[in-house]
Amino acid sequence: MKETDYKPPIVLVLGGHDPSGAGIQADIETCNAMKCYPVSIVTCTTNQNFKSIIKVSSCLTSEVLSTIDTVLEEFTPKACKLGMIGSLELVIGLGEMIQKKLKKTPIVVDPVLASGSGKNVANQEIIDAYLKYVVPQATIVTPNLDELCKLGGSPDSLESISHILSSGCQALLATDINPTEPTITNYLYRAEEKSLCYEMVRYHGTYHGTGCTLASGIAAQLALGENLETAIEKAQQFVHLAVERAMDFGLSQKVPNRLN
Repeated sequence: MKETDYKPPIVLVLGGHDPSGAGIQADIETCNAMKCYPVSIVTCTTNQNFKSIIKVSSCLTSEVLSTIDTVLEEFTPKACKLGMIGSLELVIGLGEMIQKKLKKTPIVVDPVLASGSGKNVANQEIIDAYLKYVVPQATIVTPNLDELCKLGGSPDSLESISHILSSGCQALLATDINPTEPTITNYLYRAEEKSLCYEMVRYHGTYHGTGCTLASGIAAQLALGENLETAIEKAQQFVHLAVERAMDFGLSQKVPNRLN
């Protein structure tokens, strides 16, 4: 087969534009690195750098949904990754769109409720809407510890996990559940199944966009035909390598190197 004959699986990625390189940019780089074709739709723009986020400006719901309609006229995604949404109206609109038009497509939800610098980007109304409209459509949800507790409504991680799973998602990957430990620990939870634990060495420093990279990596592997457990394992390996060879500009965070 000629290289030009290869038709990479399509991954629909929806998320915020981060000029520092996380968000939709991380999604695109990850999909490309994994030999998938990213079809990207920006849900919001952000005024931010590594240290802080100044403002999130949500795109018009009607424009985002219209763009999805146009994209789906030609493209048939093998998976979809949903990141930062930005507004209550858009959370509801995207949840309803997934139910109508992507019901059979694997959906990876990275519930971006705060920036990497720690500032909240979602109020309680948006969090509640995630649980009602988006999370029930998810093949897997990938919150970090802070997002897990916000989404689940409890500082107790196990209570939050139970609450999120009860909303209807098929699986939950709780990431970096012990952020002060020298080892990164992720846990996979599914209803009626034994949880799985993944451990990785924690590298020194902080890294911008690892959550986006992991979620889009899982989506890309699902698009390539892997089952959920294998997709998670391969995506975690990819993130770990990207962090190991991260780019250091001498700023407040390093950037995972997803392309080399």
